[in-house]
Amino acid sequence: MHSNLRTHVHLIVFSLAMGAIVLLVIEYLMNREVSFRPDDPCFLLLSGGFFLLFLLCRSLAARAVRCSVCGTVAHDVLILGDGESKRFCREHAIDRFRKEFTAHAGKMVVFHPCLESRRGPYRYEFRSVGDMPGKFFQSEMGRLIKLSLAAIGGKCSRCGKDASVAYFGPGSVPWEPVRADGTGMGELHAEEFARRFLPTCASCIVDEVSLSLARFEGSFSEGLVLPYDGEGVFVSRLS
Repeated sequence: MHSNLRTHVHLIVFSLAMGAIVLLVIEYLMNREVSFRPDDPCFLLLSGGFFLLFLLCRSLAARAVRCSVCGTVAHDVLILGDGESKRFCREHAIDRFRKEFTAHAGKMVVFHPCLESRRGPYRYEFRSVGDMPGKFFQSEMGRLIKLSLAAIGGKCSRCGKDASVAYFGPGSVPWEPVRADGTGMGELHAEEFARRFLPTCASCIVDEVSLSLARFEGSFSEGLVLPYDGEGVFVSRLS
């Protein structure tokens, strides 16, 4: 039996069962007795109502998990610059990420995602410097970001264009990725690790960053946050 037909048969059976249960409850509450006839108009109306309700809920649920570009089932959520969230399949999520990543005009500190073989509620997110509390920059992580942003300059080490990114590739820092509270980073000394980044432009690293995201075995259900509002940092973390 075709899966769509089988689903509708299940919905009909469930609707009939719910209609019967509700009718029996109503009968008992009103008359203190239970009687049931399959040809009772109330039973047919209740069952039909449940069936339509289930169809509506199924349709809404299906739309909610569809890629906003191609309409296929999608598990990744992108958080756009204005805070709006949209659902994408992995292919179109990566396409949108690449466009926003390379188009961003502000300086960025970019930590390689290192998500190729990981599962779980990970995020790869951009955090604008303006959204970070002042006390954060007193931590080693905050100082590393601040020192790295300040050191961006000169030419891209790969193509010779103006550098706009402080890129920490795989294995260049002793933690990957960080937890939401910024802990679990090992012994991090900002001054030492700020000297390890590679000055690049966004175009020269977008392929390897995107490849790591594309190979992530989980889903970005907690969000893949795109760049916004000037200078900031890209980092992967557990939600």
